[in-house]
Amino acid sequence: MQRRTPNDRHLFYLVALAITAILMLTPLSAYAESGDDNGESGEEPSDSGASTTDEGGEPTSEEAPAGEQPAPPQVSPAAPASEPASEPASEPATEPASAPAPAPPPAKPEPAAVGYKKLAINGRVQARFSYENSDGAPRENEAQFSIPRARIKLKGHAFDQRVAFVLEVDFGKGSVSLKDAVVDFNIIDRMLMVQVGQFKRPFSRQQLTSSGKLQFVERAITDKHFKGGRDLGVMLHSHRKLPFEYAVGVFNGSGDKAQLDGEVSLDPSTGKGEITSGKFSNVPKLISPMIVARFGWHSNGFNGYTESDYKGSDFGIGIGGGVMLEFDADDDADSAIRAGIDYALAVRGLSSTGGVYVATAQNGKGFGDQDFDSVGFHVQAGYVIKGKVEPAVRYARLMRAGSDGASQEILAGVNVFFHGHNLKWSTDFGVLTEEAHGDDSVDFRTRSQVELAF
Repeated sequence: MQRRTPNDRHLFYLVALAITAILMLTPLSAYAESGDDNGESGEEPSDSGASTTDEGGEPTSEEAPAGEQPAPPQVSPAAPASEPASEPASEPATEPASAPAPAPPPAKPEPAAVGYKKLAINGRVQARFSYENSDGAPRENEAQFSIPRARIKLKGHAFDQRVAFVLEVDFGKGSVSLKDAVVDFNIIDRMLMVQVGQFKRPFSRQQLTSSGKLQFVERAITDKHFKGGRDLGVMLHSHRKLPFEYAVGVFNGSGDKAQLDGEVSLDPSTGKGEITSGKFSNVPKLISPMIVARFGWHSNGFNGYTESDYKGSDFGIGIGGGVMLEFDADDDADSAIRAGIDYALAVRGLSSTGGVYVATAQNGKGFGDQDFDSVGFHVQAGYVIKGKVEPAVRYARLMRAGSDGASQEILAGVNVFFHGHNLKWSTDFGVLTEEAHGDDSVDFRTRSQVELAF
């Protein structure tokens, strides 16, 4: 048998030791790299020793160092007993199977099916310049830049496609206010849905149309007078994209604007006030229930809750009506009834919307003691030229009972669509007339606004 020199034996032992270390470390590194992002282990680590050793644990021909192949065995009884073994790979230390694989960590529970993958984030910013010349002696002038709306909206589904949520916050006008906080349960395939939280009362079409999808910079003067807006409550409704829609809700009657429920003391030297008791809130101590209902119909596929037909759609029309019953919980004769009907139509770039509204006010001890309070209407129309530029006009009139007189709004405007309602430039100008006690006042106004929505 051919003898190895001491240097040859040492080199052979070092190679065998290195192979053994690689075999022992490879399963650990493979396991460490197999976990997913949630910390849960993946597949069991493979037997990496199979790629570097044969079934008997001997180094393969690819792993044996070049020039160190052992000679064929020869029978030599004269070999001394002290001769070192010629097969060091058969030692127990070189057996890769002797290194136990580490046990995988216990699996973590599946996370709830809600998170960023099911969350949509939308935003809208409106930057505006406005100028108003008000009637007086002398006439007053106001001009300013403002950001009337800067909103962030989060919406998505939680745990199930039938549970939707919306959270919208407004940072415009230099303050922070909560606009929508809604949980919506889809009970029967968008035909029966239950919505709870703070959201818009289902009364008029123009109020239900987003402020980012209007034909003019602001809604008509009839919107605020007939109390379109948000409130806290619960509502049964169908999806608005269905041909027939309905909504019936019960609300606090306090709206979404925080008011002071307490007392304020004034410093006569400075004229500044200090809150001495109470706090700002839109949650009343005693609910003044407001019941609001709306019913409507739209032609197939027509979206009646967006103004301006910049897409040049085929003919579509929608009609609807709402009623609002405002009860008085404090017996101070503040109950009222409001009703209205509205429409929307669009065809090949031409669009028009409008509505007629009427209101009564309590004039006695009971809810049934109602007298006429006011009536109003608005109508507007526009035509989009080549999908980019839209001239539009609006006329609105509000007539009140008694000596309160009437108001009217006459506006002309133009929209330039860069990316539909998501990026547009809107400008309107006109007059607002107040008729009271036989004396008319005329205010001139112009507003120009750039809107970005995403």
